[in-house]
Amino acid sequence: MKLKNDEELTAFIKDADLILIGIGEEWGISFEEMIKVPSFISRFQKLKTEQDRERFVPYLQREYLKECRNAELERAYQKLLSLIEDKDYFLISMNKDRFPVQIGYKEDRCVFPCGGYEYLQCDKGCSGELVEASGIADNIYQKICGEDVEKIEIPRCRDCGSPLVFNNIEAEKYVEAGYFESWDKYMKWLQKTVNKKLCLLELGVGLRFPSVIRWPFEKTTFYNQKSKMFRIHHNLSQSAENIQDRCYSKEEDSVTYMANLFVS
Repeated sequence: MKLKNDEELTAFIKDADLILIGIGEEWGISFEEMIKVPSFISRFQKLKTEQDRERFVPYLQREYLKECRNAELERAYQKLLSLIEDKDYFLISMNKDRFPVQIGYKEDRCVFPCGGYEYLQCDKGCSGELVEASGIADNIYQKICGEDVEKIEIPRCRDCGSPLVFNNIEAEKYVEAGYFESWDKYMKWLQKTVNKKLCLLELGVGLRFPSVIRWPFEKTTFYNQKSKMFRIHHNLSQSAENIQDRCYSKEEDSVTYMANLFVS
């Protein structure tokens, strides 16, 4: 079912008892843009070999997420927050940034199953141990800015000696324990949505990991007859046949749509 207008979406958000938000890849930050930013060009150019780039680009990416903001993306998050901040909500993001929390979403109502840059782990996942990243990562970034990259010693696992990498989906063996506590909160929150007016907002979710947001959202909509789902994506807005009467779709870039959404 096609989404007719902004009012159709905002009206159900206002009427809903609970809001479940799925944030997909459309809301991610393009790191290709990083090397076009003047302050990052010289730092990236220091990474002359493929090995250097593999080791140290993630540290530039971490800093880029701290320093740089996309104005349209931030506006989209703010517009969404203005609609749901007085509601009982939960947000799942497929991205490795923490923009929702930085902007003002409740940290205990957000889960980031693809990990991020808060922790380091053994690249081989040998022990499952997570190491706080902030001090180590800040130190390495400062060295990338000021010293020869060849002199930088990368942190290593104390058990097997393998390099420590950021605890996110890009790791060779991703240690998923980093988000389990938040995921458990999400599962418990989801239990109380049964037979309640639930609004599911699926924004920019692609098919990379459909078992995290896309398929569970469809299943939840199917079983909860009081729910309505809104799926907005630039080319993957189609809905499953068994929920077409309660799934509203919009074929448009979800960030642009939300940033320009009219809110009365």
